[in-house]
Amino acid sequence: NNSNNIFTIEEVILVFETEKNEFDSIIWNDIILINYQNQIKKSIIEKCIDIQKKDLYSKQKIINTRKKLSDLNIFKTINIEFSEIENSKKNNLKCIIKLSQQTKMYYSIEAEGTHSSGNLGASLNLKFGDKNAFNGAENFNFKFKGALETINSLTENQSFFNTWETGGETTLEIPRLVLPNNFQKKLSRVISPKTRFSLSLSTQQRPDFKRLILKTTLFGYNFYSAKNHSHFLNLAEISYVSILNQSENFSSFINASPFLTYQYTNHLISASSYTYIYNNQELNKFKNHSFFKLRVESSGLSLNTLAQIFNFNKDKIENYEFDTFLGNRFTQYIKGEMDYRKYIIANKENILALRFYSGISYAYGNSRQMPPQKQFFSGGTNGIRAWNPFSLGPGAYQTSGNENYFLGDIKLEANIEYRFPLFNIGSYKMKGALFVDGGNIWSIRADDYENSLFSKDFLNEIAIGTGFGIRYDVNFVIFRIDLGVPLKYPYINENNSRWIKEPIKNALNGNVVLNLGIGYPF
Repeated sequence: NNSNNIFTIEEVILVFETEKNEFDSIIWNDIILINYQNQIKKSIIEKCIDIQKKDLYSKQKIINTRKKLSDLNIFKTINIEFSEIENSKKNNLKCIIKLSQQTKMYYSIEAEGTHSSGNLGASLNLKFGDKNAFNGAENFNFKFKGALETINSLTENQSFFNTWETGGETTLEIPRLVLPNNFQKKLSRVISPKTRFSLSLSTQQRPDFKRLILKTTLFGYNFYSAKNHSHFLNLAEISYVSILNQSENFSSFINASPFLTYQYTNHLISASSYTYIYNNQELNKFKNHSFFKLRVESSGLSLNTLAQIFNFNKDKIENYEFDTFLGNRFTQYIKGEMDYRKYIIANKENILALRFYSGISYAYGNSRQMPPQKQFFSGGTNGIRAWNPFSLGPGAYQTSGNENYFLGDIKLEANIEYRFPLFNIGSYKMKGALFVDGGNIWSIRADDYENSLFSKDFLNEIAIGTGFGIRYDVNFVIFRIDLGVPLKYPYINENNSRWIKEPIKNALNGNVVLNLGIGYPF
């Protein structure tokens, strides 16, 4: 064909490929449907087809149509073909979209290694569901999980796989925004919208205590506003945590601290959150790219309003009055996080990765302290690798005992990592990394830890570590080992300085932290 010619779409044909192609064709809103058996609602298909009758040929509309159909996650193959219409004097095209549907019901059994907050573990998941539950590409599934994990104990000697967890989760994901009509019209141009509902119940046995966790997400939305710009909005994230079967050592430990007593009691979290992510990385293209994430979370606004209207009961904890809901205190806080990463690509094998993270949380009203699972920690495999997870901070606090589990309300962290090739093992690659990490956590309110408060002296309380790592890249997963060495403590050490005089000698004497991880730290 002459490239200067302008082509017009004259026919749009949608073919549902089936084992028995014996069904009649129907015409619906200028789209010819062949072998249509109500596999999916016509309105859902119409929103996915950007190629319209009488439109000019557009490569971008083809890309958009393929992506929207793919995002439904119910088609095995999507083929879009064009051909000129015979006996036509004009440059008229016929567009044929062939769809082969995936199996409606599915199940999977997965065994996986886990890495959460610096803790290693293993889990076995059984998942089954329906990818087109109500003929609208709704994915409805159940998941049952059993897991073993290594978690730092507050009072007991740590042993490998000292924590187990069992639980189940059910999720319904709808490929559109479930909103009132006036909101839907305002957001009609968003890309790949989804609405999510979930409910989970799990039991976790830790070294110090057992806890029951109930979580639900109501009206969780995610969509793209433009290329590289994604948004996640959860209107209601409700979680209830019940602390059970505390060990005697743990009970004595937390009862000696009003700070810990408050943290490790039953509580209800009713939160809303919004997350924005910008990521301009392009797969299989080696060029500089950036990642930016901003997240804001708020808890307790709606429950506090109900408490005032219906005059909920109150109880006393440490002489402080708390409203209660269903016999348990509910939390009130606001939390914000910012994560920026820059990747400078020299070539396919040599990369300089930079990262800056900041976070702040503030408990108010009905809460004296943040719930522990919402606080920040420092150190660990994905943080400042010269310290074990939870062992750094808060502020310039220096522990004098075996205590090694610290949380904070403010977190600052910066990382620099240079990644380079080492050698190949067969067809797989062994890569190396040199890194420098810095940061700490701080408290906003006075607590049991001396010198833990965030102040104008916070820059002097930044801990700094360095180290070397190796990564074994087997294509589908990266196994990582990092050796971290401290260079600067957040407190003044025995040498009347925060800096370590001879870090290499100190490392040779055993002051090295071994980190095991899966994937890159950032």
